[in-house]
Amino acid sequence: GFSLLLVDFIPEYTQSPHLDYPKNKLSRLAVGLGWKTPYYRTDDQSMSPRAWQSKIKVMKGGLPVYEKAVDVNDPLRYGGYTFYQEGYEQTLKIQIDDNPILLETGSDEDLFVPGLDAAIKLSPANDGILHRLDGGVEDIKPATVIKREIRTVDSGEKKYEVVGKIELGESVFVDGRRLTLAGVVDSPIFSYRYDPGVKILWWAGIAVLSAMCLRFFAGWYLVAYRLCEKDGIVSLELNISTRGLGANGSRLAKRVESLLTRNDILPSPLHPSIERPQ
Repeated sequence: GFSLLLVDFIPEYTQSPHLDYPKNKLSRLAVGLGWKTPYYRTDDQSMSPRAWQSKIKVMKGGLPVYEKAVDVNDPLRYGGYTFYQEGYEQTLKIQIDDNPILLETGSDEDLFVPGLDAAIKLSPANDGILHRLDGGVEDIKPATVIKREIRTVDSGEKKYEVVGKIELGESVFVDGRRLTLAGVVDSPIFSYRYDPGVKILWWAGIAVLSAMCLRFFAGWYLVAYRLCEKDGIVSLELNISTRGLGANGSRLAKRVESLLTRNDILPSPLHPSIERPQ
């Protein structure tokens, strides 16, 4: 009875500088002893994902009835459905020479271009917003590395050689063909669950947990008794079984004894009689 409309998808990245560890042994020793300050560098490989946010509208009868920014740990709940964002996939669009028909491929997938003897492969292109270490925010200009397939003569194993790196709108020549990165499209991946009785399960779970806590911490007693009479004397025998941290069998026995003996007639103290004169 409703549909979802993707308004915008914004991948966010943060800068993660990594240590440029020197290859020279003496330089590594100097860094280890503190004689030389370690050097950290940032480049295209220094970006790590921070968040994948999708702006979603719930459409009903052609009109928006609900809107939410869905994050990885913040799903969309509507009409008994729960929509989770698991990740995203990327489609790269390549233009061959001046051909208006664009070729589409996924990142790290083989693409066969007419006129080329070997397949090519494009690396993922970071796209979205970058949060810099200085607190600034900037838009990332997508860039991809193009690799061409080569085969070894001995094993026939598939290997790739780097042809070049291009940003959005730039070109590189491969065997006389001009390859232009014409577009980068990021699409979120969602999974969903339909469970209208999930609230009932939540309350049932809370009830079970409360009962377990009550069973563990409260005091529970099982009392068996027997009345005996011998030589005109009535006696009461008790067998008290306890469960729970709050149970105290001795306290219960004393309470029973107190209740049974509170109305007993106790002998009054004897007073010496006063003799009256005859």
